[in-house]
Amino acid sequence: MNTIMNVTETARLLDTDNTYVYKLIKKNQLEPVQENPYRVSIDGIKDYLNNRLPEAFAVYPTRPLL
Repeated sequence: MNTIMNVTETARLLDTDNTYVYKLIKKNQLEPVQENPYRVSIDGIKDYLNNRLPEAFAVYPTRPLL
């Protein structure tokens, strides 16, 4: 599995458009691993999603549930 995604792939994964991904990068909510062209890591996307959801609904739990 490719662990680095471009803006278009990231937007498709987040079900949004490229402009919103660029906005997330500019607001430092999504950290790029490369600039010109921007590339985002899967781990960065997971962190972004986990920060947006309450802990009980984490996309990828950071600790065991039991």
